[in-house]
Amino acid sequence: MIINTKDYKKIMKEKITALQKLIAKKNIKTLVLPYDDPYFKWLIHEELHGYILITPKSSTLLLSPLEKYETKNLEVKKLTKENFPKKALVNQNGFNLKHSKLFEYKPIELNLRQIKTKEEIKNIKQACKHTDNCFKQIVKKLKNKEFKSEKQIQKFIKKYAIEKELDLAFSPTIASGKNSSNEHHFPTDKLYKGFLVIDFGFKYKGYCSDMTRTLFLGKPNQNQLAQYNKVLRVQQEMIQKSKTGADGSNLFNQTKKQFGTDEKYFTHSLGHGLGIEVHEAPSLGLKKQILQKNMVITIEPGLYKKQGVRIEDVVVVGKKPEVLTNSTKKLIIIQ
Repeated sequence: MIINTKDYKKIMKEKITALQKLIAKKNIKTLVLPYDDPYFKWLIHEELHGYILITPKSSTLLLSPLEKYETKNLEVKKLTKENFPKKALVNQNGFNLKHSKLFEYKPIELNLRQIKTKEEIKNIKQACKHTDNCFKQIVKKLKNKEFKSEKQIQKFIKKYAIEKELDLAFSPTIASGKNSSNEHHFPTDKLYKGFLVIDFGFKYKGYCSDMTRTLFLGKPNQNQLAQYNKVLRVQQEMIQKSKTGADGSNLFNQTKKQFGTDEKYFTHSLGHGLGIEVHEAPSLGLKKQILQKNMVITIEPGLYKKQGVRIEDVVVVGKKPEVLTNSTKKLIIIQ
């Protein structure tokens, strides 16, 4: 595990220091990160049951008596009734009803996970490689007529995750024909002719991938080809503009302008941050958001007419944006 590496220990120390500075600035005496909080996983890349207590001057990991963990960056203690904090704040991202009776709750904006470390980007790249490999197999099976329903494609993605010892980043969206006009369609026992939207991702060492590709089952008409090509053109342009210093809201507005009279069929944001959670800050929508180097975002414009088209890639922001999902975006037509 990367937990024992020298680089990771240094990164963990830097992350804890950043949290301590932030809560000191916000006049927070103690911040609690439950084990199901994304910031818990941001600090510790292992599945542990416990709580991290952060104060401006200390950091403690309270663990279940059955758990073991060693690090110089956190004081590790066994979780008992005596050392369990009675009054502390729970980060809003990790707040869960099962913690509500344990701690005082107050929404806290942390937003420290937006800039990714080299190790985090490396993990996201691996998750994206698995996504590309799985998609390649899906296309092959579609061409061989091995899938008879949307659910079968979803089942194959889940099977791939199990075989590769990965977690799903989210429940895959598989939407064919008329179903493709619903951006959050739940897979059915049918597979209709027309556009086939496949949106899925995996988790590698706790970090997510998220990719969407749209194929066509049957023979597309000129209007459908035009719809696909418009989404592709806009998506490629917005990727190229996802550079350090760009404003995400400006890219979102440019996307709407590029779609012209089809703007009403573009019904969601241009993209979102990606990391431990599949949807995290920043959001590329109406609110101003300056992109910074090593943010990892998705760019996913879509047009949802009678049938829908969405194309999504994972991008590392920099002077020159780096695309991590490399599956072909040429329209795959399966007769």
